[in-house]
Amino acid sequence: MRKHGFTLIELLVVVSIIALLIAILLPALSKARLRAKETVCMSDMRTLTQVCLIYSTEYRGLLPDLGADYNSSAATSASQIYFTFKYWRDHLKKVYGIQRRHLYCPTNPNWDDDELYYWASGDESADQTVMARFYFTSKVGVGDTLFNGLHEPLPQASRPLFARNVTDKPRWTLMWSDLNREWPYTPGYVDWSRPNDTRIGSNHLYGNIHDMPEGSHASYLDGHVDWIAGHELESRSLSGSVNLWW
Repeated sequence: MRKHGFTLIELLVVVSIIALLIAILLPALSKARLRAKETVCMSDMRTLTQVCLIYSTEYRGLLPDLGADYNSSAATSASQIYFTFKYWRDHLKKVYGIQRRHLYCPTNPNWDDDELYYWASGDESADQTVMARFYFTSKVGVGDTLFNGLHEPLPQASRPLFARNVTDKPRWTLMWSDLNREWPYTPGYVDWSRPNDTRIGSNHLYGNIHDMPEGSHASYLDGHVDWIAGHELESRSLSGSVNLWW
């Protein structure tokens, strides 16, 4: 009996069809994977927000001041809204179950780095701060550094810029936000990261270093979390060579 096999043309057609299907499916799979990471990011931010609100119910409405070092004998405060002191990192983990993953967005894995989580020694011996998401509320200690750097300074006497108590009526009701910063800031340019240090920039930066972030998650005093499109973000504060967007 004569045996029949595939011709070279038939094999090439099959290979071409498979290659075409892969080319069609890969971008869709990549996009789905990215959306899944953004969903995790939003969920983690909601968890952080709820924990802060639970804390406030236990302390007469006061929100946790993650920028204050309660382990220090002298009054010590963080200079930026992305600093959380070790005391709070350990307290939130022990009492409320907050893990390291909650503080970092999965879309920017380079930001989740030992040197930043254990700032600045890079290991558990660190006794200073964690560099993570933006946390705005109860930032008493960053007044001179952050607030004086606002591009549009606002009077603070009658209305706080950010809440210290859940009953406050602040200018901004923001509680948490994704990382959105330029460092080092270069006048006239928007560079979200340095070529030799990809940790710097935005949690949702999917283009090159000059492109705006795709967007940013933000949570508020009432507990809800929103997705803010990149074109809606504004340069709000310049502190030294660090330009902050929210």
